[in-house]
Amino acid sequence: MSFFVRVLIVVLVVMSATAFAQWQLQRLHQKQDARASFVAHNTTKRVRIGNNSLNVEIADTDIERAQGLSRKTSLAENAGMLFVFDTPGFYNFWMYNMNFPIDIIWIDEYQRVIGIVENAPPLKPGEDTILYSPPKPIQYALEVNAGFSARHNITTGQQIEFEQ
Repeated sequence: MSFFVRVLIVVLVVMSATAFAQWQLQRLHQKQDARASFVAHNTTKRVRIGNNSLNVEIADTDIERAQGLSRKTSLAENAGMLFVFDTPGFYNFWMYNMNFPIDIIWIDEYQRVIGIVENAPPLKPGEDTILYSPPKPIQYALEVNAGFSARHNITTGQQIEFEQ
């Protein structure tokens, strides 16, 4: 093989790798833009999980995430709260000041269910705080009424969709 052909092959490989990297970066930015537009300018959105569409309140600040559903007396059947974190991580949840049991659906950065806590009871006076932790890093957590996951066959691996 001549020197010119070898150089041409190297140039083509480098150009292909660069184009692929730019394409991947563009996809990442589009996903981040979609995530940002989902939570921007409104505190209530819709989330689809399986055949279920839920109205969710968005908790995307430290104060909103700490407050969560505490002090609410109930939650409509097709309602919930979506906790949105800036980066994937292991975020603990507790049931302080809760008035009703819930399911916590752990969701990763790819909007896939990676775990579920079913029927987490409210903390009773004098009880030690129980911390609920996801099995893997999460980007989101969805709190719904206790039993919702079982009634609607929510399972790990399911994809979550953010509706505009």
